[in-house]
Amino acid sequence: MPLAAVVSRRPKAASVGTIGIDLLDDDSRSRRRAWLSAAPPIAAFALGALVVFVSVGIALYTVVQNDVRQAEEGSAQMHAEFVANSILRYVLQPADLTAPPADQRQLELTQLVQQRVLVDPTVRVKIWSSGGTVLFSDDPRLAGTHFPNTEVTEAFQGRTVSEVEDTSRPENVYERSLGPKLFSTYIPISLDGSTSGRPEAVVEIYQRYSRIQAGIDQLNRDLTWTLSIGLGVLYLLLLPLVVTTRGVHADRARAQRLNLEKSRFLAFMGHELRTPLNSMLGFTELLEVGTLNDRQARYVGNIRSSGRQLLNVINELLDFSRAEAGQLKVARERVGVQPVVEVVLEQLRPMADAGEVSLVGGVENLQVLADPVRLQQVLTNLVNNAVKFTPPQGRVRVVTRGREGWVEIRVIDSGIGIPAEELERIFEPFTRVEGGTDRREGSGLGLSLSRKLIEAMGGMLGVESTPGQGSSFTVRLKQG
Repeated sequence: MPLAAVVSRRPKAASVGTIGIDLLDDDSRSRRRAWLSAAPPIAAFALGALVVFVSVGIALYTVVQNDVRQAEEGSAQMHAEFVANSILRYVLQPADLTAPPADQRQLELTQLVQQRVLVDPTVRVKIWSSGGTVLFSDDPRLAGTHFPNTEVTEAFQGRTVSEVEDTSRPENVYERSLGPKLFSTYIPISLDGSTSGRPEAVVEIYQRYSRIQAGIDQLNRDLTWTLSIGLGVLYLLLLPLVVTTRGVHADRARAQRLNLEKSRFLAFMGHELRTPLNSMLGFTELLEVGTLNDRQARYVGNIRSSGRQLLNVINELLDFSRAEAGQLKVARERVGVQPVVEVVLEQLRPMADAGEVSLVGGVENLQVLADPVRLQQVLTNLVNNAVKFTPPQGRVRVVTRGREGWVEIRVIDSGIGIPAEELERIFEPFTRVEGGTDRREGSGLGLSLSRKLIEAMGGMLGVESTPGQGSSFTVRLKQG
């Protein structure tokens, strides 16, 4: 199902005003008094947290802004190196790197450079000798001129050098019409057949810095928008913590529904939220290193746990989006089934023990052609679902068998089962079957994504189920 269709079916989100009315519409005077008494501390916390979040946002923006500039200038340098090594290198002749070319050769080179090299954003080309003499330029007035240039000297040491040049410099007098600033890249070059072991000349390529600056400005605007949304949403997620500590427990169900809506919003904003979310998780880890009292440690632990859960939902949605777009890449290599299953069972055993569900494996040492990371992801989802929908004293088994060039991995549970009319619908995106002993909500993407992953690995994922007796999910993969 296209994401746009899912978004269009999303229930209309409540406004801030509506949320306030919902919290106050209960007729119980005691609840009103509790809310009103909690309002001042909540307001104080909200103001203090806002100051912290704004400070964190400014710090992150400052740090990432430098990375953005370096990335854009690095991209411009790579473009210049490509032009020099993949285009200009095959236009030049050995004689062009020893002395300024004759008039006829100068005219020929100028025409070739204008046709093949001077394509936006490249606006000027120079070839320098080791003595600082311009051997060639697409502007003939520069050929044979001499300028002391430390960047040329550095480039003759064998490394590419870049800088932002002001056209007011003497050697840039003929570039002033190209703009106030240019991005200049010096690339050492040797033609085929050179045996000297050092560059024969240095190619200098000018690009308009205004175009690079435009890219930097656009990325900075995107960064500002992303940080604003991410920090704003996470800020809103912190507020329910203060509300619950003030005794407004009766509104927990409403807060959970609001958090579910927020989680869905975050899923559809996955690309924009993942970067600031990772930053916030990093800050919680830094907080845990310090000295915290029990309540602070519990709050930080809740923040970290919620952040990781949200990040998992975002990653799952991004995987599904890639699968829908046909861009999901999976490897196909020989993978041992037994080690993968053992890791999955070990990870989910605490959850099974907490639900009093027996979790056992009967796995043969078989090889399949699959992506080991994606196979573990699929089996984790299947076993997790099996444990979730199996009542206490129930049983979940993972068994394997080889059959006619295929390996079947079956996850069998004694849970509530799935009605026959729901068996195929459960593989549709954003679909969940109601019921189960675990009431935590999921994204409804797990089974849909699992089937897409298995099919991408050349296999199949199917299900058999009897209501009231249990279900059996079967993964079939080519034997390795």
